[in-house]
Amino acid sequence: MGGALVIMSTVEFPPPEQIEEDLQEILRELGYAQEISHWSRPGDFPLEIFLIMALVVVMAFILSQVICRTSRRWEPMPSPQHEEEELVERRDYQALRAHALSLAHQGHYRDAVRVAYLSLLILLDAHDVIQFHPSLTNFEYCLTVKAYPFHSLFTRVTQTFNAIFYGNQQATSTHFQQCIEAVSHLEEVLP
Repeated sequence: MGGALVIMSTVEFPPPEQIEEDLQEILRELGYAQEISHWSRPGDFPLEIFLIMALVVVMAFILSQVICRTSRRWEPMPSPQHEEEELVERRDYQALRAHALSLAHQGHYRDAVRVAYLSLLILLDAHDVIQFHPSLTNFEYCLTVKAYPFHSLFTRVTQTFNAIFYGNQQATSTHFQQCIEAVSHLEEVLP
C-alpha cells in the first residue's frame, strides 16, 4: 500500500480542461458529434452522471440483498398445526384447550384464539351437538347450535373468531379469555 501512495504522489494529472478536450476528441473519433456539456465551474459534476451512479449503487444494493436472502439455507420449521391436526383427529378437546392456554401464555393470542375455538368445536362434536368437519363453515355451526340454550355464547365466540381471522382484528388476551371461558362453561353444562 505504501508503494501505491508513492506512485500516486509522483503522477501529475492533467488539468480538467485538457481531460475535457481529450474526451471530446475521442468522442469525435468514435462518431459522436455532440460535445460534452461544459460545466459552469471546475469541480461541478453533471447531474446526469450523478443520477446514473446513484441508480447503479441502488441496483447493486438490491441485487446484494436478493443474493444474500436466496443463498441462506431455509430449514423447514416444525409445524405446530401437525400436532393440532392429530388432536382434532383424536377428538381431544382437552389437549387442544391446554395447547391454547400455552399459546396464550407465550403471548400468541391469535393462534391461541384459533386453537381455543377449535377446542370448542371438538367439544361440541364430542357431545353430539354438531358434527365437526373442516368443510363446514362457522355460520353452519351457528345454525346447528341455534336450538341450544348456549347458542348466544357460541355465536359471540364465533363472531370474535371471525373478526380476528377474517376481519384482521388484532387478537388480545381479552379475546382469548372469552374463547377459553366459553370452552370451560360448555364443559360444565354439557352432559
